Amino acid sequence: MHQHAPGCPARARLDRRARNAVSRLPCTAAGHRSLPNTGRHMLTAQRLQVSCPAVEQDTELPTSSGRAHNDNDLIHALFHTEQPTLVEEVVEVDRAAELNKRVKGASSLPMLCDLVQQDSPHFDYRSTSHALYRLSILCHAYFTQLQSAHLTSREAQQAAWIEYVEPALQTLGQLLIRHMDGCDAWGVSISFWAYGNLQCSDEAVFAALCERGLTIIDDFSAVDCASTIVGIAKLRVRPRCQREFLDHLLAHTADLLASVDAWSSREVANVLWGLSKIGAAGPSRRSLLEGPLEMTLWRLQEFSVQELAIVVYSCGRMRLRLPQQLAQITQHIAARSEELNPLDAAHVMWGCAKLDFTPSAALLERLPRVMVRRLSEFKPQEVCNLLYGYGHLRQCSAELLEGVAAACSPRLHEFSTQDLCLSIWSYGMLHYCPTGEQACRTEPAGHGVKENLMP
Repeated sequence: MHQHAPGCPARARLDRRARNAVSRLPCTAAGHRSLPNTGRHMLTAQRLQVSCPAVEQDTELPTSSGRAHNDNDLIHALFHTEQPTLVEEVVEVDRAAELNKRVKGASSLPMLCDLVQQDSPHFDYRSTSHALYRLSILCHAYFTQLQSAHLTSREAQQAAWIEYVEPALQTLGQLLIRHMDGCDAWGVSISFWAYGNLQCSDEAVFAALCERGLTIIDDFSAVDCASTIVGIAKLRVRPRCQREFLDHLLAHTADLLASVDAWSSREVANVLWGLSKIGAAGPSRRSLLEGPLEMTLWRLQEFSVQELAIVVYSCGRMRLRLPQQLAQITQHIAARSEELNPLDAAHVMWGCAKLDFTPSAALLERLPRVMVRRLSEFKPQEVCNLLYGYGHLRQCSAELLEGVAAACSPRLHEFSTQDLCLSIWSYGMLHYCPTGEQACRTEPAGHGVKENLMP
């Protein structure tokens, strides 16, 4: 089934903003002002939340206090001291902040690629992780533009990848390995997320990330766990080092799930989505699967309909049959059906169908009313999955079936063979042939299709 990675999600946002730690201290006894120590411990780490939807958000990372190559090395040598001067520290922090602003300001793949190639000597692990994240966002945006312009040929995408993405990835991968010893949980998690979003594997980089992740696994917060799980879920390759790290990550995630306040609604949805892709086994499986679902019910009002749709979809993939919990979630979705987008509707009905769970009549009636007028926005696979949900559950909606036939007939060239077969199967399961008039009759709810009234 097609889905954005939620994260894919997804929309990325900041959990908190970093503050500049550089400030002036009061006068000393000698009457001079001294500059403060701008060490790494004075900077608040910035967290990025992963997204499942298609809309992404720019981020600005905190400045780094790591040393960069600069002209002040000459001053450092002249003073014959092993520690950088206070003036040098301020210059380095300013340079790191300026570099991160330039990474954020790169609005196209060529701009970012040039920045990476020209300024790579000044990159630290934070700048490198930020650039990886930015690269994944720009790449997604560029391919979306190609799709909008009907230029989604393999040749067009391959050309963009070879010219811009591949050189930047190679440089950033080498930088990441070089600075890995200083990388924190944020750097590891967002790097995994970026590689996953790009769906690109690099064995050497992954080995270094996994080794570093195992060393600092106790420092991973909820958002770090969610970002890493989503990134790994998008990668189909599972080297041994990655599997070992993933086992420890899932165990740590299960421990963190005991703290409800540590998780945002989006992180809960992302973890469930990731688990639906990579699976969960062992003693922590129960807490990993049921914990996020219970948390969803406790904080139902905090979840967006998109996040709830991802929860239902993930339960469907994992065959997690909890009808009472699903009934509460789908009732909440029905009350906010106007907020659903095409992908959300497809997620909900596909997930319910996989669980053989029939949602409330309110949802089944409101979805067609909301979605039929937006069918032009649906991708072929989303249309098919929505039809599949109604067909598998034997819930005939003439409004939906007639609407799909009218809106999608001119677009049949966009449908794959599988899409067409699944659509025909759904109409067949409902004994419905679109004619512009109601052409089916069903028994009372729960008894399925009775007969076809067509001649």
